[in-house]
Amino acid sequence: MMRGPGRRRNDPGQIGAGSEANEIGFQITSSSADAWGMDRPLGTDDFTQLSRLVDAAVATTDGDGRITTWSPGAVRLLGWSTDEAVGRALRDLVPCFDTDADTDGVRTFRSDLVRRDGGRVRCEVRSTPRSGAAGDLVVVTEIDAEDALRAAVLEGETRYRSVFESMSEGVVVQSQGGAIVSCNPAAERILGLTRDQLEGRTSIDPRWRAVHADGSPYPGETHPAMVTLATGRSQYGVTMGVHTPDGRLRWIAVNSVPVGAGRGPPAAVVATFLDVTEARMQAEVVRDTVRRLNLLLDATSDGYWDRDLVADRTYLSPLAVRILEMDESNVESNTAFTTKLHPDDLPALREAVAGCLAGQRERIDVEARFRRRDAGWRWVHVRGKVAERDAQGRPVRLAGAVSDIDERQRLRGDLEAALATNVGLVARLETALGKALSGYLPVCAWCKAVRETDGEWIPLDRYVERHSEALVTHGMCPRCYEREIGEPPD
Repeated sequence: MMRGPGRRRNDPGQIGAGSEANEIGFQITSSSADAWGMDRPLGTDDFTQLSRLVDAAVATTDGDGRITTWSPGAVRLLGWSTDEAVGRALRDLVPCFDTDADTDGVRTFRSDLVRRDGGRVRCEVRSTPRSGAAGDLVVVTEIDAEDALRAAVLEGETRYRSVFESMSEGVVVQSQGGAIVSCNPAAERILGLTRDQLEGRTSIDPRWRAVHADGSPYPGETHPAMVTLATGRSQYGVTMGVHTPDGRLRWIAVNSVPVGAGRGPPAAVVATFLDVTEARMQAEVVRDTVRRLNLLLDATSDGYWDRDLVADRTYLSPLAVRILEMDESNVESNTAFTTKLHPDDLPALREAVAGCLAGQRERIDVEARFRRRDAGWRWVHVRGKVAERDAQGRPVRLAGAVSDIDERQRLRGDLEAALATNVGLVARLETALGKALSGYLPVCAWCKAVRETDGEWIPLDRYVERHSEALVTHGMCPRCYEREIGEPPD
């Protein structure tokens, strides 16, 4: 609250109209002064100094209830300056009293007062008749701060307790010696122990049978809370396994923070821990699944790809990176693929992807050429399908496999070329066979001449040459050679 401007002693505006002590009614009789050990009566200047020392609002009124004095505390508390307050009816700034005075003649009540700026402040108002003059002496003190502080403390404690009790994370407070002095219900649930069983137990207790993530023993003096107590340094995200009384192994992620750490060791430590047993098991299942998938794909010589359509990002397995000769396993944009595709094969792949996304075809199945680093081309077989859709049924992820079929395509080309050659040979053979001899031939039993359809008898060799593409050559068989020459051939 801003303080009002200071005023000099005996300033009429500070004390009010008329500054004589007798007019104010605060002069104390000599007998009273003597009784209190005072050297002189309390006068105007004394009241001025006293009102400056009191943080509360102090005011006096005349017989008509109008303000005659207005202290600096009143300016600070209610915002009305002395010039604005003096002369106004007190009821305009402070509510009238409806309560009866006590035996000392003091009336007290609490009320919300309206400040000059429109704000409201909860106050306690005390009033007593002035001595030796008409009017009252009024003291107004703020109680908002006290009530608000008390309410804030209560609310904070309630909120802390509700959060402490409802947290899914376990919380334990350990003293400087490492003993647990407090815990929440989640700690009881995760550790399988009641509050009574936990309180007093230390980290070095062998019943924890704590282990590291790799299964090796986790000595109690190296637990996060004990490290924090020894060093004063916080520990975060430490994974450890503890055995519950029923023999089960619980995996927890632990944070520990020192309490009251100064130059010396911490007075205590607060450790929070989250049960990550199920998450660890699921992660292990995922790792095993990925491991088996990689083994399967490596065995089939296929690389796999996974494209996030929303983020426009593609993941390639290591084998897919090698097959496509890409520079990285995470490709930010689809342009990285299209620039490596053979221009003649790009339309087919785009059509297959678009049809799959539109639901017109179930799968992507395209053979295409990808540019090699040596400027050549590699044939690959790209397969895939929509792997995930959003709540509205729109595709958000494609996944599939890619195979190196370059050698197969080369062999296919060789086979097709050989087949084309064989087709020509078969055609020529069919032509030759069409001219081949067929049916019965009339051959003379003595001279072996063959009769033509017109009745002419011609030598056998001439008949063969006339009716086929074969050429006849002449020689002598061993038997004839021996009969005619008289000796067997060499």
